[in-house]
Amino acid sequence: MIAANLVVNPIIDELCRWDSPGGTESLFLSAATVRELRAKAIEAFLSLPRRGVETGGLLFGNQRDGRLFIQGFEEIPCEHRYGPSFALSNDDRARLTDRLARDSSPAVIGVYRSYTGRDAELDDGDLTLIHEHFPTGQFVFLLLQPVNAQACIAGFRLFRDGEVLAEPSYAPALFDPDNWNTEPPLVVQAEPAAEPEPESAPEAVIPPEAPEPAELRAPKPLLPPPYRTFPMEEIAPPVPPRARVRWWVPVALCLMGGIGGAAIYELWAISRQPRWVELYLDAKPAADAQALAVTWDAAAARSTGATHALLGVNDGSVHRDIPLSTAQLQLGRYLYAPANRELELRLVLYGNGPALSGGSLRLEPAPSLAAAAAPPSMNSAPANAAPPTAAAEPRSTGTRKAVHEVQPSIPAGIRARLNGTVDIPVTVKISPKGLVTSAYAPSVPDGIRAYLSHEAVRAAHLWRFAPSSGSSEKTIYFTFAP
Repeated sequence: MIAANLVVNPIIDELCRWDSPGGTESLFLSAATVRELRAKAIEAFLSLPRRGVETGGLLFGNQRDGRLFIQGFEEIPCEHRYGPSFALSNDDRARLTDRLARDSSPAVIGVYRSYTGRDAELDDGDLTLIHEHFPTGQFVFLLLQPVNAQACIAGFRLFRDGEVLAEPSYAPALFDPDNWNTEPPLVVQAEPAAEPEPESAPEAVIPPEAPEPAELRAPKPLLPPPYRTFPMEEIAPPVPPRARVRWWVPVALCLMGGIGGAAIYELWAISRQPRWVELYLDAKPAADAQALAVTWDAAAARSTGATHALLGVNDGSVHRDIPLSTAQLQLGRYLYAPANRELELRLVLYGNGPALSGGSLRLEPAPSLAAAAAPPSMNSAPANAAPPTAAAEPRSTGTRKAVHEVQPSIPAGIRARLNGTVDIPVTVKISPKGLVTSAYAPSVPDGIRAYLSHEAVRAAHLWRFAPSSGSSEKTIYFTFAP
């Protein structure tokens, strides 16, 4: 039985002959088999960049009068688990054993394999393959080495009973029918008609070959093929090679330029970012024991170049944001009367852009004061500090409890124009989740009161209330003082 991938070429083509260096053995291949083996080795060589992969397989044929006739070959499947070399894994060896166990016609008479990236010499894996699968009998080992996309060199090693026969060294030959000693194809004549003694009639008659002189049995020299001459009118003018357009070069330059520009911009942005400084935020009872004196490092605040700040206070479950002017910030001190024993403070400094620095402090419990602290005033400040930029703590009507309050920030120039206290009522609608869905104030004529009303509505939109089962409405009174 012949496998589906077994290539068999009947010996009807011109034969290529190889004689062992000692002249004891002769080996014959058809020209078609030589070309197909060479194509297999070169195809594997070109399948991967640089060195490609190696391939190998079984040689099929027969022996006659001490001469080996190679009629076909079959590739041995190789997983190349260990790289591009032709190194069989355990699964590959199991499949090879199964293949050799099956009968085949013609019979297996040898092995071939290719070598890439190294010299074509038997290695330990080749010897192990011979010892394991061909321990008895005479076989041939064909060594192929592709050198480029058209040429391949070859050498043969004969082995008997698992051992390589010692032969004089010789140079590998170009594996090409045009460069080998060739002989006419074998002619197999039909069996003659039956005679009284049919057993004496031969099955096939092979014409005897004339004895060859010793000098003719030497390999032909590798000479370049002859040139063919052409008339001058048949020679076409040379066509200049077309310049290859390397479109990827400008694309790569653009990508590199973009990446470099982005890196430079990131370094520039990092260099322009202000240096974060430690403010050493602290809170202790004031001298009158009626409020907490919140202090910070005024020199560090001045070094950042901050123009204003925001003091965030978590007084129990209520959150307040207290704006601080430049004068209050540089003073380094702010008085706050807490309403709960759990107090958390956070001071953030701002300039013209993002936050410049900050600090936080958590007091659990807050220091005890001499008397019950009144509701904290959002515009309270030390006596020698500039007035705050926010209004006093707002009053509100309604049952929903505020959990986050925001005070409007009023510039010092506007506050200086106030002649007295100004109350702005803002009515807000609150969703069940505690978010302000709308806020509006009574319409007033244009002027300072209209500006204060606008700022109060903006601040009311940022308030948050405790969740409830339904929507509600509440009025917040913002009080502005000079």
